[in-house]
Amino acid sequence: MAEQIRVDPEFEKLIPPMTPAERAGLEENLLADGCREPLVVWHERPACPCGGVPLRGKRPSPFTCSKCGKAFAVVPIVLDGHNRLRICTEHSIPYEAVEAEDVQDRDAAKAWIIRNQIGRRNLTESQRAMLATALEEIFGKQAKERQAESARRNQPQAQNVANLPHSENPSRKREEPATGPTQQMNVRAREQAAAEMNVSPRLVQAAKKVTQAGTPALQDAVRKGEVSVSAAADLTELPRDEQDRVAADGGKAAARAARTVRQSRHLPSGPGGVSPRAMRPVRGPGKPQYKTALELPHDPVHAARTLISVFGRQFIVDLVAQLNLLLEGDAS
Repeated sequence: MAEQIRVDPEFEKLIPPMTPAERAGLEENLLADGCREPLVVWHERPACPCGGVPLRGKRPSPFTCSKCGKAFAVVPIVLDGHNRLRICTEHSIPYEAVEAEDVQDRDAAKAWIIRNQIGRRNLTESQRAMLATALEEIFGKQAKERQAESARRNQPQAQNVANLPHSENPSRKREEPATGPTQQMNVRAREQAAAEMNVSPRLVQAAKKVTQAGTPALQDAVRKGEVSVSAAADLTELPRDEQDRVAADGGKAAARAARTVRQSRHLPSGPGGVSPRAMRPVRGPGKPQYKTALELPHDPVHAARTLISVFGRQFIVDLVAQLNLLLEGDAS
């Protein structure tokens, strides 16, 4: 049995979850044949209170501070084999572990996990786009670090140029770029991540919108391959409780709701300061009348959720109250 291994939640979040059928198949294989493939782990370098740099040593104290000599016993983190680790632990199945090569920090560990997933699993385009957002963040951070290092090295030269007369200073003759350097770095990082994940930069941008504005349930639905990332990006415009409901209903319901959101963007606001985006005014005597230009599902439950997502909860509550009054009047 290998040494104790821990699961890092941030790392595990990068791995698209297995379906129940996939996990059941893996469990059956492990129970029948054992864990024949070793897990891949990484020992994260600790921080020493003295400010020294802990260097890699031998187990059971894999790191020793180069300054004060303090030894650190570090529990390794699993990079590949999260599901196997859990199943083996549940059933007391022996397993082995090997150390990942050339992984120096957490960003490198994340990149290793993402690339390993691409090489081993048949992921959808949307799942790859979600993984690309993590790579984009890593590439952007690396670009900023390189820029800061370059600025530090060129600081004396830049000072000499700044002291030149105005007519001889090339930096004052250069026109300002259309986009700033930070924005350019972000675009390059997105393009680099998209190319590595074999998706378009636009799809990576949609995935980033999902990770920033989508609920955890909606993000998980995309990572599981149940909802497309394009539909999920549209659904982020809905209230958070509506996002959760649509995500729970599955891909077809998400596609319908996303289509409704897209249609409603181009329609004017309704009366009373409410924004029923699927309404348009109709000419006639007296106060303006409004009628819907919205295609509703035939299922009453989905129709109700669509109305709430477009018109807002309070508007529908008020509408139902008015409908009840009208129905009571007709009944009498």
